[in-house]
Amino acid sequence: MKKFFMFLVACMLSFSVANAQYGPTRFTDNVTVEVRGGVSTSMTEFYKGVSPVVGVGVEKYVTPWLGFGIDANSLIANPWGSNNPHTAFDVVNVNLLSKVNVLNLVNYNGERKFFEPVLFAGIGWGHVTCSDAAVDRNYMVSKAGVELNFHLDKERAWALRLSPAAVWGPVESGKLDARNGGFEVTVGVAYHFKNKDGNRAYTKVTPRSQYEIDQLNAVI
Repeated sequence: MKKFFMFLVACMLSFSVANAQYGPTRFTDNVTVEVRGGVSTSMTEFYKGVSPVVGVGVEKYVTPWLGFGIDANSLIANPWGSNNPHTAFDVVNVNLLSKVNVLNLVNYNGERKFFEPVLFAGIGWGHVTCSDAAVDRNYMVSKAGVELNFHLDKERAWALRLSPAAVWGPVESGKLDARNGGFEVTVGVAYHFKNKDGNRAYTKVTPRSQYEIDQLNAVI
């Protein structure tokens, strides 16, 4: 877990470098929301214990390729949550995720692409709502996977998002154990809000030379 936090710090340091090339960078810019639904199952008993999963997410990109998000999922009538009749939502997972847009990392031209794969990973909080659960009702979880984004509209405001992922919980002593893990596949709809410049993604900023800056200062 220490390595994960060190990675987050290193990513945040790259934010100042990106500001020199791309904009806008207002706090409310480059924000996306998502709603999703899918299925989840156990890692060790793949064909048993399949249950529906629903969730929401909010993310913000601090560079064209690096983003952070909050991801909340809930399992419905999860057979691993209780031996008694189930509640509506048996297991809840909330994760803080770091995200890397693979194509923008290599070459970003200032526009969203039709297809954008995104790798993500993070840690968070898990909760079992059933009172007779065999594990502690609150515990640490971890999640990693990939987002396959398909921008279907001309403005690139909406994206159809397919997200296979692995989820571990409870995470004990910082170790990921398949016996406490599961696979999930969700399909979601994501919406990219407009930035202050009217675009829905980072745009390239033309750098100014020192000569141009001096000329502008002289005019002022």
